[in-house]
Amino acid sequence: MSLRERLLANPPVFRRRMVEVPEWDAKLEVRSLSVDAKMSLGKLTESDSDPAGVMVHLLASCVFDPDSGEHVFTVADGEWIRQQDSAVVEEVATVALEVSGLKERALDGPKDDSSKTASTVTSSSGRSV
Repeated sequence: MSLRERLLANPPVFRRRMVEVPEWDAKLEVRSLSVDAKMSLGKLTESDSDPAGVMVHLLASCVFDPDSGEHVFTVADGEWIRQQDSAVVEEVATVALEVSGLKERALDGPKDDSSKTASTVTSSSGRSV
């Protein structure tokens, strides 16, 4: 089997971080963006017409139920996301940017060590990143 065949035979591998969100009484799995989702995000940030839309896109693309592996949000949940505490949404969105390798685009979130959000970074293979 060639390297190409071996790579194409495997499912996509995403970086993951578990995030505890006490305000939502939820533990979330935040995964890195796919190439397509990252390009869509780039278009959203270039247009700069809807900054909240960037956070909606990030949560819809990157937030998963750790038990089922299903997306928690879709873009149709945008109105609900927009009505949430901005600090909570920014914390989750910042984690999504970080695991996607976009630290320079990370949103301004809490800077002190008293943040309630606990996280662990692992790849989908289970190894620490």
